[in-house]
Amino acid sequence: MDAFFYESAWPPSMNPFHGPNPQTPSQHFMSPPMNFDIFIGLDQTGATNAKGQPKPLPMAILQPRKLLVFASIKNLTLSDLTETFESQKISVKNKKILICVDSALGLPAPVTPPFRELIARAASFDFKNKPYGALTAHAFFNSFLDNKTLRAESRTKKEKPARHVEVLVQANSVFNLQPFQKNIGCGTFRVLKNLAQDQSWYSVWPFEPITKQYAIAEGYPSYFWKTIFKMKTRNLEHIKKLTKIAFKNQDQADSYILALGAQSFRKQLFTKTPPIARQEGWILGVPWNTSTAGASVLENGGLRDSRA
Repeated sequence: MDAFFYESAWPPSMNPFHGPNPQTPSQHFMSPPMNFDIFIGLDQTGATNAKGQPKPLPMAILQPRKLLVFASIKNLTLSDLTETFESQKISVKNKKILICVDSALGLPAPVTPPFRELIARAASFDFKNKPYGALTAHAFFNSFLDNKTLRAESRTKKEKPARHVEVLVQANSVFNLQPFQKNIGCGTFRVLKNLAQDQSWYSVWPFEPITKQYAIAEGYPSYFWKTIFKMKTRNLEHIKKLTKIAFKNQDQADSYILALGAQSFRKQLFTKTPPIARQEGWILGVPWNTSTAGASVLENGGLRDSRA
């Protein structure tokens, strides 16, 4: 375990506890109804090994005014979360928890089923007897692109649908297998399978109201680094100097920024959600933009920025 005391888990230049009018934790972090007590960042980089088997996921646990804890979790399940909290001696009784995952929680409007149905379909899917891995994930997501849908949208072989929010921030798509370092599908598929094991313990934003102890939202590390820290590159040494946190690797840094993004943009979970976001999903922190809602937004074979 790695733990660092970080007064508010904000970058120093944005620290609300410093300056002429410092804020108290209750003023800044716990204003109703945004009453989350714990923020978790879950990075999906390296979600499976070379054999396509699931690996532990890098995890950051952020609690205002308490230690910032780095750990790993076997799977995104309630039992594994509980085990991790117990091992870190973190009490979650009567606490609201927001989990921000580096995964694409949703598909483009022309092809997406309801989110809970998407999870259920992922649960039993395998490819050549392999339940996980990049090729299995690629086969799963591309199974939604049937010929009828492609003909209806007048797409060429190089054109694949993209979610509205992916176009806004130039995020990579689950339909792309290569380049592997930008592959978001493998980790997303693994997370969907995890969530399918027990669908009773969480609410998923923005598809449904937040009624459970645990809320899950989609995050995008590169977007958070750019938005919160104004960073143009994700150089690890620069990140260490800027945050004053001795990250062991980029995965650990990204799990931190996901947790910080969850804390920073939590209020969006309680704003009015546009129909396109309720259908396709949305990346937390990206402002609502419905100017092209309902339109067919295509990805024309170009490479996108890495989701990792």
